[in-house]
Amino acid sequence: MDVLLQNIQLSTKKGDYGSLRKMIDESTEDVFGKHPEYVGVLLENLELDKYTAAWCHILSRACGGKVKSQTYMDQVEVFFAGMAADQVRGVCADRFGIVSKKYTEMCRETKSPGRGIPHLLHGIQKIRKTPADLTPLHPDYVCLCLLQKQYNQAKDLLERTILNVEPKQTGVLPVHMMLYYYYGGMVYIGLKDFKRATEMLETCLCAPSSCLTAITLEAFKKYVLCSLIETGKMPLNLPKHCPSQVVKVIRRYSQVYMDFAGLFKKKDSTQEELNEFLEAHKEGFKADKNYGLAKQAVVSHLRIVVGRVEAVFSALPLAELAKKLKMPVAETEKCLLTMIRNNVTTARIDRTTQMVHFTAPPLASYTREIIDELEKLKRLTETIKQENHNVKCSKEYIIKEMNKDPAMKEYFSSQKTKKNIVEAVLKWPFH
Repeated sequence: MDVLLQNIQLSTKKGDYGSLRKMIDESTEDVFGKHPEYVGVLLENLELDKYTAAWCHILSRACGGKVKSQTYMDQVEVFFAGMAADQVRGVCADRFGIVSKKYTEMCRETKSPGRGIPHLLHGIQKIRKTPADLTPLHPDYVCLCLLQKQYNQAKDLLERTILNVEPKQTGVLPVHMMLYYYYGGMVYIGLKDFKRATEMLETCLCAPSSCLTAITLEAFKKYVLCSLIETGKMPLNLPKHCPSQVVKVIRRYSQVYMDFAGLFKKKDSTQEELNEFLEAHKEGFKADKNYGLAKQAVVSHLRIVVGRVEAVFSALPLAELAKKLKMPVAETEKCLLTMIRNNVTTARIDRTTQMVHFTAPPLASYTREIIDELEKLKRLTETIKQENHNVKCSKEYIIKEMNKDPAMKEYFSSQKTKKNIVEAVLKWPFH
């Protein structure tokens, strides 16, 4: 152990992190499995702020050993609190993801997801350069929030638009992206925000993938149900940037959900038909843990149909509305009163004349939505400008353009300082 400690200190001092990784892997092979106490001995003799990379490699190697959950969780929490981010980004980022995953698994096994939430959030804040960066800790954090039912806490992170995905710097993989948006969709389902849930699940479906995965398939099933709840239909096609391998086969493996969506497409579908279909496939929906979501879709079907009537008529006899809904008058009145009570519709029932009057929503609600959308577009424009600036100043882009244009290469070689080069890049008329 003394020799290993000396070699770790020497490699870190030289900045030779490749040798450090290889040395720890070779020296600790099968050791932590037989002697898990050696993990603590090594970490106690290494200052965390100086030897963050070594800590990360040791903790990742200890994952396969017989280390005690409480001990390992304590060590990881100390690591997240005091790590030097520059020794993780681009150095041992892949191992960082392994440590986070193991820590999250232990939080789940010990049924203490609430314990891990603040530590993972602290780790995210330290490892990312900007709030727009995705890290391997993002899905783990949202997962623990989901288990603890702290949806609003997860929402604070989910509301940040992800714009930067840098595998070499943060160790993030396609599976991290899939899980982040899948768990995010489930958080918004918990918050009853089905529009945002649909958006998150759609992004999950569009994550880079060479084949259909279990995550993608589960996301698609929830995507169908959330679309039905929100709009009463599901999109005819997935986005163009969705992997073709996923688009080709995903509907084949979720035929029950496609048939369920097909009933919503029929204009003469009734609540009775939907309930019968749901009862016939109850076990399948329950096995997918989507039965509750499917029941909400059935309830929302009534809201969609009433919405269609509301868009055409300003007033309608209650009996006529019941006829359009293919329901008894008494049941129609009961459902309509529930919708009014839940602010689902602006209708009101005149019991004297037995008429249903539909009133338009206040203009202020539309104005607020428009202002919010304009704010989003403004932020997006600013982000695109900044990203354009970053690309134009990147080493890779400059080299690519210089190879295409000899005049540009000669011009840049005359610039003496980095500041002059950057200014020249910004002024140069790129193709």
